[in-house]
Amino acid sequence: MNAIARFIYPFANYLPKRARSFLVRRWNPANRQFLVPGLSFAHFIEHLDARAIAYAVLEGNANGPEVLISDWASDLVQPQTTRWPVGLPIRLYTPSGRPGTAYISPLAKQCGSNRIALFPNHLANGILDRAQAGTGQAKVPSARDAFFARAYRAAYLEGACCSWSDPKSQCATCVDHQRVLKQLAAEADVALPRKLTHESLDQLLGAHGWRPAGDLIEKAAEWAPWLHRAFPELQIGQRIEGPGVAAFFIREHALTNNLKGTILATLEEHGFDPLLVLDLEEHERAMVGREFRGGNWGQGPWNVDGGRPGCIVITLNRNPLPVPPEQKRRMRECDDWQIICAKEEARKRMIGGLERRAQYNGLHATDTSDQAWRVVRMVAPDQERALRRRINQIRRAAEAAQLAAASLQPSEHGTRLTAA
Repeated sequence: MNAIARFIYPFANYLPKRARSFLVRRWNPANRQFLVPGLSFAHFIEHLDARAIAYAVLEGNANGPEVLISDWASDLVQPQTTRWPVGLPIRLYTPSGRPGTAYISPLAKQCGSNRIALFPNHLANGILDRAQAGTGQAKVPSARDAFFARAYRAAYLEGACCSWSDPKSQCATCVDHQRVLKQLAAEADVALPRKLTHESLDQLLGAHGWRPAGDLIEKAAEWAPWLHRAFPELQIGQRIEGPGVAAFFIREHALTNNLKGTILATLEEHGFDPLLVLDLEEHERAMVGREFRGGNWGQGPWNVDGGRPGCIVITLNRNPLPVPPEQKRRMRECDDWQIICAKEEARKRMIGGLERRAQYNGLHATDTSDQAWRVVRMVAPDQERALRRRINQIRRAAEAAQLAAASLQPSEHGTRLTAA
């Protein structure tokens, strides 16, 4: 089949778009990337070096080499890659999971909602900053980064399918992860836990700043069951709070453009009462950036980086709406459709009138009330009791108003009054 693809590839641009898409989907159902025919991996690396592109060659596997590159360079390497299965397979990743560079765990359902950045933004950028030329002259992660990157993938992404406490039940992937971890730990002079398990590896990663954000742990728990046991405080998969409370994160670029008022007005138009507006200090921006949104605050699919979270707005929607069935697959975690509507409308207003190359994502929001209260406990724990009291008061007043309105509903014989 690849021989046929290679024969047709030079004439691909002359085919109708639908025909091209059909052939690529048929011959490359996994949507993998390949270097264009005639381009070797060594020449690809030379291209990165010539363009001064920050990169780090990660550990390769049966699917070809893996390369982490900077966000801004993802468009520059497109001419060297293709989805046609005609050259050397390659996997490209970026810190914010730019289009075509996102990651899906092999243990997860292979669908769009499970796409994530391979590593949280600050960790990926750290790997790029510390990358150094290896024996083959291509830049590779430092010894410590190589170990922690492998440990991260083993604990949360790829090696979480078996119990590591029972060697007899482990699959080949988990066995290989443990073997390579021991080798990399020796090279990096990192002391491994005496008993290597997912839990002990997580403790080591957490001690060195490599544990993922809570919302990413929640997502990873879908394919890494051990996370349910290790993080009972996250109450993964449980809905403790009813819908209605949401936290909105206004990013730095929107604040720089003086759009805070526009965003707050948009939220109120969609029924969200701002109860608490927190302008974040520098150290708080860094902390919140690590702890929420999977640690991913890069530019993503947009052309400009929206920056870190600069302001958090805790809101109450008195009339939350269920997610429409046709959207539930894409927004399966969301407990209030109005969150999505308000967020998308605010984004439209932020980028209205901007050229495509200047557009950015300036707003993010939690998906559930449970996540919103986690934000409160992280950034304003002393405000939680007062917020809950105020929300209860608002809801009781709304219920009383509804009862009063119902008691005055007209009947066929005129206005119906009920005793108080």
